[in-house]
Amino acid sequence: MKTSSPPTGWGVQPMPFPHRRGRKGSASCRATSGSFDSSEAGAVTAEFAVALPAVIFLLALLMGSIATGVVQLQLEESARVGARAAARGEAMEDVRRVAQDVGTDISVVVTDHSETVTVQTSRQAPGLIGEITGWTLYADSTIPAEPAAIKPGKEKS
Repeated sequence: MKTSSPPTGWGVQPMPFPHRRGRKGSASCRATSGSFDSSEAGAVTAEFAVALPAVIFLLALLMGSIATGVVQLQLEESARVGARAAARGEAMEDVRRVAQDVGTDISVVVTDHSETVTVQTSRQAPGLIGEITGWTLYADSTIPAEPAAIKPGKEKS
């Protein structure tokens, strides 16, 4: 008993109900092989091979962006820690050391104003993004100096 395929175009034919005792009948389906074209046999593989480099490029770009964001956060933390140390009145070498302990390859510039201290940190962007574009990431932090850290000659009158 053969039935015609459904009008949906899926190429699936319903199987007749089994007529055995003890089993409930259920409709099962089987795929028909009449609509397969052998000239399209490797089409999915070829499309995947063409799309794979684009997917890898986008994944690398995403990972590079995440790494750049992490380095920017390290620079901001480094500037904050360095400014806090400078505001307490620590020596400039100690301020630079504390600021560079947060991340690697960080350049630190400390500017001591009369009542405030500014610490600027910078570093080249990581990975291929930094090498190809030459981007340099910056962060700075300005904080008022603590009264005990202000030197007598620098007080405002």
